[in-house]
Amino acid sequence: LSVKGIDIDLSNKKAVVAAVYLKKMRFQDSLDKDGIMHSQKLFFPEGSSGEGGQFSITNTTDSEDRKWSFTLNEMKMEDSRIVIENDTLTETQKVKLEPVNVNLKGVSNEKDSKMEVTLDLGLNDTGSVKMKGHAGLNPIFVVIDTQATQLPLHSFQPTLNAFTEIDVVVGTVNLDGRVKYMSPGSEGPVIRYEGGASIDGLMITDQAYTEDLLRWESLSLSGIVFDVMPYGCNISEIVISKPYAKVIIRQDGTLNLSRVVSVSDSKGDGEKLLLSKVLPDRDDKGGEDGQAILAESSEREQREFPIIVKEVRFEDGSADFADLSLKRNFATAIHGLNGSVKGLTSEPGTRADVLLNGKVDEHAPVNIAGKVNLLSADKYIDLSLSFKNMELTTVTPYSAKFAGYPIKKGKMSLDLKYNLSENILVGENAIFIDQLTLGDRIESEDAT
Repeated sequence: LSVKGIDIDLSNKKAVVAAVYLKKMRFQDSLDKDGIMHSQKLFFPEGSSGEGGQFSITNTTDSEDRKWSFTLNEMKMEDSRIVIENDTLTETQKVKLEPVNVNLKGVSNEKDSKMEVTLDLGLNDTGSVKMKGHAGLNPIFVVIDTQATQLPLHSFQPTLNAFTEIDVVVGTVNLDGRVKYMSPGSEGPVIRYEGGASIDGLMITDQAYTEDLLRWESLSLSGIVFDVMPYGCNISEIVISKPYAKVIIRQDGTLNLSRVVSVSDSKGDGEKLLLSKVLPDRDDKGGEDGQAILAESSEREQREFPIIVKEVRFEDGSADFADLSLKRNFATAIHGLNGSVKGLTSEPGTRADVLLNGKVDEHAPVNIAGKVNLLSADKYIDLSLSFKNMELTTVTPYSAKFAGYPIKKGKMSLDLKYNLSENILVGENAIFIDQLTLGDRIESEDAT
């Protein structure tokens, strides 16, 4: 630690420091199970709320009451490490920033002063975050251009467990945009992210059934506007390249993909504490002294997070689809899936248009069309799945085992319709079989 050029003017209450250099600093802290940072407890006695007391001096002149001003011309931190652990979760979440390189120029508490900010951080061994922009202390604001690459999703599994019932096997996040922070009470949201993002090489599995659930080569999001206080998210376009999904309608009519996002009563106290901090019970308006006023709306309204996605495009997708709710279970593999979902929103009562086309084999087209609302609290699905001219010879192993005859020739067309409203799934199906030709009988214990 090196400090240079200290100049203190007591009469005018001014302090100026030319430079502060810090190298190879090591800092470690934790968010304890009670939701309070461990370092915070070191500076406040047990039982303290952690809020600073009020201090005032009466009968002072204007000169005596004038606040101190300070200026730090440059602050540089190099090759440092910061480790933060979150112990409120069932499993400790660890975030390691190394190396940490920071350069601040023109730091001051003078009104409307502006400092230059440059940060270069490593995150959890493989990720990298670079930031450059401006910030101020009076009033407080931040405008930072941010580029993040190769942020490892799997290292945040303990936090994901608070929101989902999936395991992230691999996958990285990349960001390229601008982050803004404005003091509460200022015009616009307190925090805003504008720009793009991508999730590459993702593979996730279902925790309950230990099976592959989703994967894709890349998922690119463009035109993101993500706001905090008030909350909201607008996305112009999402493009998913070479996605794969295992879509299963189970015997009880539930959809396996519904486990991707699941905040339920089964979550532990730590997860619920984390959720209460991520989505605070506060309204969008600041109160006196910048304190937010508790909202009088219901818990569901307090948790509401408006989302709009104008279009989702699928490129060269594939899926394994199975409906186990049918009397005769149906399963097939789809490839070459292309199409879009337009007009997704969390607004109740709205419907997004779905149009997807693919193939089961070289000559069996698949069409998926209808309307959905997957982002609102009351999920809605009205979809038709049409499979045309599927070769029945591909199911010979099943026909031989359960019917006692192999299929030598034949095609099947299948129309499936699903409607989900008010958490009730209703399915309809129509089957057409053309030119069915069976082979010689085969002895099988399972044949009926």
